Amino acid sequence: MVAARRAVDSMCRPAFALPLDLFRVLFGILCVAYFLQLYREVPEFSAPDGLLDHALTREIFWYTRMSLFYPGISVEVLRAAFLAASLASLALAAGYYPRAAALFMFLVAVSAYRRNFLVFFWDDALMHLFMFWMIILPTGRTLSMRDALRGRRDARERWRQTAVPGLAVRCFAWNLALIYFVSGAWKLTSPMWLRGDALLVTLHTPAAYRPAFWSPTLQPFYLLGNYGTLVVELLSPLFLVLRPWHPVKWALLVLLLGFHLGIIATLRVPYSNIALLCAAVVLFRDEIMDVLHPAPAEPRLAADRGARNFGGAFALAFVAVLTAANSRFIPGLHSLSATHYDSVASGIDSRDVGGLSEFQTALYSALWLVGIAQEYQLFNWIDIRNYTVRYEVQLRDPTGAHQTLDPNGLFPESTRGVLVQAYLHDLIWFRIPAAYRERLKESLLRRVANRYCRKTLPSGQVSVASQLMRIHADGSTTEPVSSTLMRFDCEASPTGVVARMY
Repeated sequence: MVAARRAVDSMCRPAFALPLDLFRVLFGILCVAYFLQLYREVPEFSAPDGLLDHALTREIFWYTRMSLFYPGISVEVLRAAFLAASLASLALAAGYYPRAAALFMFLVAVSAYRRNFLVFFWDDALMHLFMFWMIILPTGRTLSMRDALRGRRDARERWRQTAVPGLAVRCFAWNLALIYFVSGAWKLTSPMWLRGDALLVTLHTPAAYRPAFWSPTLQPFYLLGNYGTLVVELLSPLFLVLRPWHPVKWALLVLLLGFHLGIIATLRVPYSNIALLCAAVVLFRDEIMDVLHPAPAEPRLAADRGARNFGGAFALAFVAVLTAANSRFIPGLHSLSATHYDSVASGIDSRDVGGLSEFQTALYSALWLVGIAQEYQLFNWIDIRNYTVRYEVQLRDPTGAHQTLDPNGLFPESTRGVLVQAYLHDLIWFRIPAAYRERLKESLLRRVANRYCRKTLPSGQVSVASQLMRIHADGSTTEPVSSTLMRFDCEASPTGVVARMY
């Protein structure tokens, strides 16, 4: 009982507000860029005539209907929502009604990923999770633009002394460690990660910026990155228990920086990795305060705030549900093995594996109802999805002559564009009922063809062929499996240029 009481007291003791608000500022600025990116992607994905059939998405995944973005929403309204969320992000960074700003940002982000659920990926998952935490965390006490303007002379000193209830802050740090640890635990089920092949293979997939750049002659560096990733992820809980300035904690920080900066430089998942780097200030909050305040006192709450830890209990319940929901990813409860390309085996579904299906269903349903979609599977899937693809576009003009066209205009140069391509090759990311698979593929092909017609206006019949290859551990590929994806020509219609499929 005494030990339990001490643990509770340790979790609940006050924390200095300044590092938490530093994270708020950094994350708010990042959210501006994230929502502007969603704004730029409206024509490709969110628009009614983009690459995704949103009505079909709602039919396949009925739960995506819970969204602010109603059927038939116009491009103008979508863009206005993302611009408004960008302004709210500035308000969050400035400390101007931060919880209200975060709530609005969260609702827009959740509506965006549910509308574009087929191309939902790790950046979306992490960003909306951190927006949710911004609603819970006691931010805005320091680094506030309004506070600075009201008392410029003493603002800095007041900020160094300000404390907040610490339970929610420590629960957020717990969530950070959970993200890393579960991701690392999943990788222990991956033969490629255990052999040291995963990083090189990942860099040769379409998820990388320049797959052709990575030479197998740099194998020692790939091994270092591969096993360094496992070390930092599996040892991440040490961030929660090591004392400030502990040498092991700093060594883990060096690995963490290399891990995230390496991903940002090579893979198409920038926002999540930048956000996690920003969140590192919460893990090193004591060290930051030691630097800013050479002889800091123990943080103490003001008398009128001592009992007001409304967010703490909710934060504890939330992170406990997240932990229980992700417990199925512990090796032994469920394992992953390399398999052939199969639309069922490749699908990820959190509700029917691991031996805890009913319990997991309840947990994920509860999380989904509040807008949270979280599965910390980060590149553990490389054994199944170690593929690359080439396209060949041929045009037969009205005279019967053939011409080879540039295939780069087929798909957007983005992670979402890569995900669209994956569905065309049955490399799916969600369980899709058999009755919908062909409908989905036909819908994507038709919309890809429409996009190509609008962008290039080819005159004649277009034929698109693909060559799908698996990637070996040394970066080489198997013999390509060739297939014809589609044939179409372009014609004018009342709504613009569209493709006529053959």
